[in-house]
Amino acid sequence: MRIDYDAKRGLLYVKLRNEHGPIIRFETVVPGVFADFDEDENLVGIEVIDEKLAGEAAQDFEVALRPAS
Repeated sequence: MRIDYDAKRGLLYVKLRNEHGPIIRFETVVPGVFADFDEDENLVGIEVIDEKLAGEAAQDFEVALRPAS
């Protein structure tokens, strides 16, 4: 596991797996928290955006979700 934090942009990323395929989709867990999945549907990372620091960019963020199977 690896944790990266960008204080200037208010972004925290928790990389859960060192070895994985490309990230093919992400889902919104709650506003400002996103889960990244690889091609085998493994959870590989979690991104947290501090909207107070991210400013306008966080408000304009859009996520397309696919229906749960």
